[in-house]
Parts: sequence; C-alpha cells; structure tokens
Amino acid sequence: MLTEKEAQELIRALKYFHRKMQNYILPDPGKRDQLDLISDDGKNEFKVDLNQGKIEPKFTFQLRLNHANLILVRVDVGGPTHENPDHKKVQGPHIHIYKQYKSREDRWAYPLPKNLFVLSDDYVLTFINFLEFVHVNKSGINIDSR
Repeated sequence: MLTEKEAQELIRALKYFHRKMQNYILPDPGKRDQLDLISDDGKNEFKVDLNQGKIEPKFTFQLRLNHANLILVRVDVGGPTHENPDHKKVQGPHIHIYKQYKSREDRWAYPLPKNLFVLSDDYVLTFINFLEFVHVNKSGINIDSR
C-alpha cells in the first residue's frame, strides 16, 4: 500500500503518452478506452481509463498506477450521489484522490474543484482538465469527440 505522500508524488510526476499521437478522439457514449502513460523519469507506468455512459453527460476518467493497479485519481461526472466512509454525501461532479484507507483507497470523494475543472459537463474540456490535474504532457495532441 502506498502512503498518501507517495501517491501525491506519483500524481504530481510529469507523465507522457506511451505512443505518439497527433489526434485523440474520446470514446463514444457507452464505450471505454485506455491510454498508457510513462513517468518522465521512466520509472513508473500508468493507465488512464476513460468511460462514457450511454446517457450524456456521464463519464469517468481515472489514473491508475500500472504495476499495482491502484487508482490514484478518478473524476466522476453525471453519476449518482457519492457517500464517503464517514457517511457524508458528495453530490454532483466529484473527484477521488488516493487516500490510505482500510480496504479501497478510492472510496473518498470531494466536490470537483471549479477552479481546476471549468465546465464539468463538457466531456472534452473535463478530460483536458483531468490530464492537466494529473500532470500529463499533452502538447501537440488535439483532443476531441465525435
């Protein structure tokens, strides 16, 4: 299990896409995709999971540490109200950031910070904001949806 400090260091580490690309089209409604990332120092590999619900706007983006399959950050938009382990509820778009806990490290959710995620119902912009939040170098890549 990672400490919260180690998780924060992994989240803040600069990351690059494993394969070069000029354009990336986000998954259609009801579809999923996965992107491979590598840290700037080459020591850690990550996965970004993308899932768009069949009914818009509902989508999830998450960053996982590849070798441990640990969720470091997850953003949920358009889903149900989330209940934290302390029984406090988080309504609307929210973010999960790794927190040491008894069983699942992604159980704690917080309202999506409006200063970091500008228009949370915008699929493309929220994904771009997510990449910025987890420090992925996206220069030279055009990100869009169909």
